[in-house]
Amino acid sequence: MAAVGLTWDECKQMCPSDIVPACHNAIDTVTVSGPKQSIEKFVEELKEKKIFAKEVSCNQVAFHSHYMIDIAPLLKKCLENVIINPPKQRSSKWISSSVPENQWNTFISINIITRLSC
Repeated sequence: MAAVGLTWDECKQMCPSDIVPACHNAIDTVTVSGPKQSIEKFVEELKEKKIFAKEVSCNQVAFHSHYMIDIAPLLKKCLENVIINPPKQRSSKWISSSVPENQWNTFISINIITRLSC
């Protein structure tokens, strides 16, 4: 994965076929996801064009991409083993922009986390 200084539309146009825009972080900042070697090459190409690009440490996992679909069931099973049901009470510091506030203390979080990873 990498953070790049492109708009979402620019990213969709410029990404190689095996890299996808993954997270729309700001109007001109997108996180892209794909195979490590392709990401490294794309980052270098963008830097040569004086476009901000920085690899993001992700343990060689292409989160938020179609590469995650095959492992989503395993990811969900692993999360079910480590996330307590019912979940422990969150502190007032814990927020989520992916889970509606009325569901913060429910087990639904595992399904949403798994879905967002793909």
